Amino acid sequence: MARRQSSKVPNKDEPKMADQLLKTVLRVPRLWLGLMLILIVLSMLDIVPSTGEIPLVIRRFHVEATTGLFLALIWLPSLVRLFAYAGGAVKTPVAEVSSKGLRAALLHVADNDSLGLLIERASRVEVQSTGTRREQAQELRQELEEVYAARVPGTDARTKLEELARQYDERRAALPPGTARTIELDAVVGGMLAIVSAASLSSVEVTGYLQSDDGGLRLVGLVAVMASGDVRHFSLVLAMIEISQSAFEQYYAVLAAQRVAPYLSTEELRKLRAAVLRQRDYDPAKHQYIAPGSTRWRLTDRLLDMISERV
Repeated sequence: MARRQSSKVPNKDEPKMADQLLKTVLRVPRLWLGLMLILIVLSMLDIVPSTGEIPLVIRRFHVEATTGLFLALIWLPSLVRLFAYAGGAVKTPVAEVSSKGLRAALLHVADNDSLGLLIERASRVEVQSTGTRREQAQELRQELEEVYAARVPGTDARTKLEELARQYDERRAALPPGTARTIELDAVVGGMLAIVSAASLSSVEVTGYLQSDDGGLRLVGLVAVMASGDVRHFSLVLAMIEISQSAFEQYYAVLAAQRVAPYLSTEELRKLRAAVLRQRDYDPAKHQYIAPGSTRWRLTDRLLDMISERV
């Protein structure tokens, strides 16, 4: 019996379509690539203060576990895009691999600092974005937080928060100002974000943290407000915007204010706007520290837009 010929007619455009699809899937966003390369370099440098003419000295250059993680994460956008085209999963001879499962496998080898930094960065994108991008950032942040929180039993969440507060104080005191220190401190904030809800802090406890003389504990208070959106702490958050102990603290005070802004009264929104505008009238001599073009300037742009929609 003669073999039946296939009725399918080859599409001469298929190779071009496949090539275009491959280019689309494998494209890595430049900003993401740049961020990962910076993190890779910083993870390999051991920089210490110096008493000589050069304030900082590279003590050694070595590869850490986090270096491999950041190298792998370069391709995370491509992997997510690939699984999106594949309907969320890819079948292999062994098993079906989902995008969430693959990310979990990659993150399983990450240490807490690496996870904390990724959580903080995802949170930052979430705050600054809208629509689909915001939803994607929120989903990623929640997944990262689940991985981090799984390493900390619920009963130990408060103890871990206090440990992170000490880490913040120690790193801030030991490291010179600059990008490297900011990255280290952001990693601590990400850890706080991951477990603060599990700590179930009362309003009285959060107030105590916000009023503390300890910078790390004040940061715990701000992170708690960011997680809960509790307007009862608005006056303390407002004071930390106006009289902040550092640019880092002021940044997170603005984030906390942005979190509670939808629930504030008209009068409270006016007070918040006035405080932000005073700080944007940059003059360090008057303790007004939000300089044009800075990260906090751009963050307060977003906050002022939110306020203007209601006042």
